[in-house]
Amino acid sequence: NDGDTDAVIAGVSPPAEATINDDIGVRIRLSTDMAASMNPEGSAPDGEVEDYEIVVMAFDYGDLVDTGDGTGEQNYETSEANGGPVHKISTNEDDMVTLKIGAEIDDELAAQPSDDADGDDADEDGFDPDAQMFILEQSQDLTIPVMNMTGGAAKLTLFIDWNNDGAFDGPDEMYSTTVNDGDTDAVIAGVSPPAE
Repeated sequence: NDGDTDAVIAGVSPPAEATINDDIGVRIRLSTDMAASMNPEGSAPDGEVEDYEIVVMAFDYGDLVDTGDGTGEQNYETSEANGGPVHKISTNEDDMVTLKIGAEIDDELAAQPSDDADGDDADEDGFDPDAQMFILEQSQDLTIPVMNMTGGAAKLTLFIDWNNDGAFDGPDEMYSTTVNDGDTDAVIAGVSPPAE
């Protein structure tokens, strides 16, 4: 309107199929000729056109149950409000994911905590808990399907809440290994439920 010094364009939301982690074009047009400003091409009798490049990012979140502030049995601080885990999805110039666990990865708008840790119902395919039998003080190695095509090494870390207190902070609750560039699986050795 006449005299305005700011304008709000509401509801700008990248769609699910938007290209991520790559420069994409943005064009802003301002003109008193409404039809001209609504067309990304062509001439306008007045005003200005400005072009930019932006990057759209996508993220993957954890799904363990989160019943509120703090930790406790079946309460893992998974939501963003509680500082839950979130990973930016990395892609190459061909929009292919370069670092993932399992075969699938999905982007989410927020964490989706659930009782069975399957809130997003899409990408938990890197570990089959039903195929593993954990016996007190018996060590085993876990093979985890991964993909690292980043050009450098990555760290794969497994956290197990052996004492069911909602926190992954016990001395025997973290295991890790290096995943080198080009690796498609990783072995986390020496996973052993403690006696206490």
